[in-house]
Amino acid sequence: MIRLDEFSEALSINGSSQHHNYLIFLKALRDAQIVDKNEAAMFLAVVLHESNGLTCTRTTDLAKEKVMTEYFGVYVERGFLKIFGIENYIAASQALKEDYVNFPRLIEKEKHAWKTSSWYWKTECQGYAPLGFGHLVRYGLRALNDSERDKVFENVCTAFKLTPKF
Repeated sequence: MIRLDEFSEALSINGSSQHHNYLIFLKALRDAQIVDKNEAAMFLAVVLHESNGLTCTRTTDLAKEKVMTEYFGVYVERGFLKIFGIENYIAASQALKEDYVNFPRLIEKEKHAWKTSSWYWKTECQGYAPLGFGHLVRYGLRALNDSERDKVFENVCTAFKLTPKF
């Protein structure tokens, strides 16, 4: 569905290093049961935006992390699509057959960041993808749309040779 050159172009056009593993991305698509190229573009755009170009698997906002630690203990935002809270760590552990509850830092490793992102996408976002990117962001991610996120999506669509569906 997504060729290596399309994946590499999507990373490059968004300023991300191209050293990231294409095969892990394809596995993430399968794990999330993404079979539509438009949805794959939405998934990659959200992952790129939320992870600062696949460079962050944990929040970089120290003030936010301090507050989150007070509320959630060790279960702070981790992964490319950041999950947080014991409930999400338990649910991801059960669904993915991993022990993120006792080893929460595993999610900071690339393989697990993709796995938990696929799980989160499948459980929280996928149902909104057919409605367009704006609905997906607003209702699946529970975030406000911003021009930066939209630009990343437009760039991914360009690389995938798609017309953006907002």
